[in-house]
Amino acid sequence: MAQLSIAGSGRSFQVMIGRRAVSQRRFTSTGNAIAALPGIERSLRPATVRSCLCCGTAFASAGPGNRLCDPCRQGRDA
Repeated sequence: MAQLSIAGSGRSFQVMIGRRAVSQRRFTSTGNAIAALPGIERSLRPATVRSCLCCGTAFASAGPGNRLCDPCRQGRDA
């Protein structure tokens, strides 16, 4: 993964990759920007491809609790 950095001065800081802002949010201090880094890094990770526990189809999972593909989840909720 590319190296994240914090850029800005005064009352406006942003998390950057190179010259591109990663988050739309502006932070009021470097401490707030540093505290947001783990969440920003997590959101930049590629989605994990898992097999659906119902039908076996591969799908991009949103996290550990996401084990069913959309069609199976919709059929199950009905």
